[in-house]
Amino acid sequence: PPKITDNKQHSDPLPKTSSEKRKSLLIFGDDRSGTTFLTKMFAADPQMFTVYEPLWVTKRWFSRLDISDRKKMQFTRDVVNALLSCQFTRSRAGKEFLSETSSSWVGDRVFQKNAFRTDAFKKKTKSGETIWPDLYENPEFAEEVCLNKFKHSVVKVGQVRVPQASIGVFIPDVFVANPDTDIRIIHIVRDPRGSINSRIKAGWISDFTFTGFPAQVENVCGKITNNIKFGRSIETAWIKERYMEINYKEITRMPITTAKKIYKFAGFEMPDSLIDWIVQSTNPDEKELKQALNNPFSHVRDARKNYFKWRSESPIKRVRIIEKVCKDLLDLLGLEAVADEMEVLCP
Repeated sequence: PPKITDNKQHSDPLPKTSSEKRKSLLIFGDDRSGTTFLTKMFAADPQMFTVYEPLWVTKRWFSRLDISDRKKMQFTRDVVNALLSCQFTRSRAGKEFLSETSSSWVGDRVFQKNAFRTDAFKKKTKSGETIWPDLYENPEFAEEVCLNKFKHSVVKVGQVRVPQASIGVFIPDVFVANPDTDIRIIHIVRDPRGSINSRIKAGWISDFTFTGFPAQVENVCGKITNNIKFGRSIETAWIKERYMEINYKEITRMPITTAKKIYKFAGFEMPDSLIDWIVQSTNPDEKELKQALNNPFSHVRDARKNYFKWRSESPIKRVRIIEKVCKDLLDLLGLEAVADEMEVLCP
């Protein structure tokens, strides 16, 4: 495991003006909420330095290191800050993360594109050979490539891998700690009946016949509820304008419109080629859809059917439990209980 011993910061130059600042985006959300689709969308845009789930690395560190919760939160922030600002030498954790980038830390089946192993990070040796250098030994080179070869940074973090599962770990710290980077945060939320159905299908949690199912559901919905309440309670204007909540329903039912909305919010310019990627990903042919169904991490989905798919797949008893346990979350999302209606239609 990395020998993270300090958090000493280098002195910073004067902050840049708004027009000079690099624009970056942090994607936050719970499992099965559409965050992987959005991250793969940005990865298809060559101007983006897109990093998927870097906190899989930090969680692995924490399992091997005996450190306080306060330190865990600081290391988490330092890694995310380094990726959003391309400043890998500012903190020990930011530099240590580079030692993990020679291969995919999540596996190619989950996310195929490792930004650190793209051609942009290759370097010519004295003999003329082109190689990927050891970035841990060359953090300044990593900074230079990130800043100059990619226009923006996009970092996706899953709620489950964040200390205390709280978006509050990043807000407002991520803005304050990166004065030369214009950072925006999008928080993806989804109907828990849909996301839990998806988790069950993927084999990640047990179904309603398990006696501990209500407790599992309560744990999932409670954390999402707290994060939504946190985001909606932001009152400070300069923070509030940098945070946006996006519903999974928007992504599935209006994928192109929602992509344009996110690009505009982040201050990015959306290339025309991305429209084709979205259309292909959300309107697959029968063969592509069949292949995607065998991979829970695939970004390919039939957008026209996916949002309400849980209604035809979920047993009424499961839906009733979720609606009872997650009432606060359903209310926050403006969703009504449908178990009684389902029972009348399918007794």
